[in-house]
Amino acid sequence: VWDGGIEHNELPMLRAVLTPLASAYLPDVPVEPLVFVALGGLYGAALYIARSADPAAARAEADVVLDTLIGGLRSRVDS
Repeated sequence: VWDGGIEHNELPMLRAVLTPLASAYLPDVPVEPLVFVALGGLYGAALYIARSADPAAARAEADVVLDTLIGGLRSRVDS
């Protein structure tokens, strides 16, 4: 599977950010799939925005989705 070099750049960066957060606040969430899902979501949002006829509107929509996903993770921390 083509990864476009993500093994050397994006994945290590996300691992470095998400590992301590998951360990402290989401101990029942496995880190490695979290890293891949987070990267997929970020890439997907970027593609959606880049391919949109109205990038400003697409960014606003993507922000709502990302805020919702992050809010879901926060609710696990707060409960």
